Amino acid sequence: MPPLLVLNTLMGSNNQWSASSDGKTFDTKNPFNDQSLLSFSHATKEDVDRAVKAARKAFQTTWGNNIHATERAACGSILVIRYEADG
Repeated sequence: MPPLLVLNTLMGSNNQWSASSDGKTFDTKNPFNDQSLLSFSHATKEDVDRAVKAARKAFQTTWGNNIHATERAACGSILVIRYEADG
């Protein structure tokens, strides 16, 4: 039986979507039939370092200067809630 939908997911960093720097991915499987559902880019240390550098730059310029601290906190809280919900 062919998959109903197969998605390849990229990493988001610095307002860009890209594959991992080494091209590696990992799959999620349907537990019922072991069929591949999603293929995620597997971040390398270099990918994480690049994302952290972009986040720091954003915070020190646009994000940090133009978004009030309470708004930033609310965004962070939403991310934590979603992360914890996905466990």
